[in-house]
Amino acid sequence: MIRPKTRPLRRLALLGALVLGAAVMLPPGSANAETKTFTERVGPITVGGYEVQQSLLFAPKPPEDGHITAMDVEITDADGTPIPIQRLMLHHIVFLNLNREDETCKDRQFKMWDKRPAAIGYTPERFYAAGEERAKLILPPGYGYAMKSSDRWTMAYMVMNHRAATDSAYIQYRVTYETGASDADTRDVTPYWLDVRNCSADPIYNVPGTDGRGSTHRETYDYVLPEGGRIVAAGGHVHGGGKRLTLTQPG
Repeated sequence: MIRPKTRPLRRLALLGALVLGAAVMLPPGSANAETKTFTERVGPITVGGYEVQQSLLFAPKPPEDGHITAMDVEITDADGTPIPIQRLMLHHIVFLNLNREDETCKDRQFKMWDKRPAAIGYTPERFYAAGEERAKLILPPGYGYAMKSSDRWTMAYMVMNHRAATDSAYIQYRVTYETGASDADTRDVTPYWLDVRNCSADPIYNVPGTDGRGSTHRETYDYVLPEGGRIVAAGGHVHGGGKRLTLTQPG
């Protein structure tokens, strides 16, 4: 979920999840603003036959200050050609800003895949994610995720090999951003990550299989936003067997 930061009313919230969750973002540009595109290909990532690999990789970023307005990601060959899901599947990927702390995990300790606390001591801010659905980050005009030249990014990914032979691929992502926009023209957004098993690199939980045929299981996660604002973008990811993912504002 992404909502704009208040200045006095500017904010951003982003909802995203690895297994079952949602991402949200909250609040348009200047005559001096310039829109740029940054494309990066990271890898190769090698995965054994019928194996799954999940890990962290350093993610190069644009080398200047600005506001991110859109972002997308794909798994490709060395020349940038997208790879079909029948071969390799980028099951999910999450981009994290190591220079900021995640809003929804400030009171919790982030757990890695082995369930141990992250060595960094805090949860980096999760600002963009995509599952096999290839969700794209697209913010409305006048809103942007603030980016500093000094920021450091990393990405947590899971790649699945659907064939018997060892295979390799690259993760390619594109960042659309603006430079030169004034604070009065572009409102900052703050990402908020909502997941029923939040603050974990692998937020998986087992559904109890003790009820009769056709029964369902429901799990929720409640979070009180620390400030007011406007939700300007949201995205989510549900696994096979999931019936629906909902985001509500009670009252």
